[in-house]
Amino acid sequence: GAAAAAAAPAAAAAGDVMFLDSLGPTGAPDGFSCEVRLPADVRPEEPCDAEVWGYEVPPLDVFALGVCLFILAWRIPPWGQALRLDGTFQYIQAHGIRQLLTVWRLPLLSPEAMALLTEMMAANPQRRPSAEDCLASEWLRPLAEAQVPVHAAEDDVVDPAVAAMASMEIAAERRMVNWGDTWADDLRTAVRDIQETGYRITDAHGQQRNEIPGHPGQLEDVPLPSEFPLCVSVN
Repeated sequence: GAAAAAAAPAAAAAGDVMFLDSLGPTGAPDGFSCEVRLPADVRPEEPCDAEVWGYEVPPLDVFALGVCLFILAWRIPPWGQALRLDGTFQYIQAHGIRQLLTVWRLPLLSPEAMALLTEMMAANPQRRPSAEDCLASEWLRPLAEAQVPVHAAEDDVVDPAVAAMASMEIAAERRMVNWGDTWADDLRTAVRDIQETGYRITDAHGQQRNEIPGHPGQLEDVPLPSEFPLCVSVN
């Protein structure tokens, strides 16, 4: 099978199937992660050529459903790409969905809902609940006996949330800027898209960032990589 360079963790043993970051040509993580089976000659905490184990479909579906629920709840995608190269994805894995929503100044769902979404959107597929576990969760269990209305195919029924998503009217009041070579240009573009309504720029810790007077989208101080993603939001 296909092989991927990965760094074996301290508790690694031959034949273990683990979710690990893959390594690029320089030996540093390349931003991608996958499940791999460790080789017979694996040494803990050393690079190795591991067999790519692939993904099981059910955990991938649960992950996708978690992202869909996030978008339906807050009308904004949680990240640009589900890669460690994406600042928002990395932030969620390090600090959690609750902290991200706090930084974005968005309301939280019930504790039961937040707990389920956190589990469904875990980067490691081994940590995600099964579909059956999701349905049996404290958040969804009360809906088990609910009657779901069924509309005939000819009925012209439009869900406002679905219509908004279909027309891409999502998060018109918020723009995210991730760390990267183009972050400064991306920030100016985000400000230009939203500035007529009045806006503020905050970093990943919720701290407001000041602009150079007379230069929209240009910050007085350059943020550190750990302070991304930046959020441009309507006041």
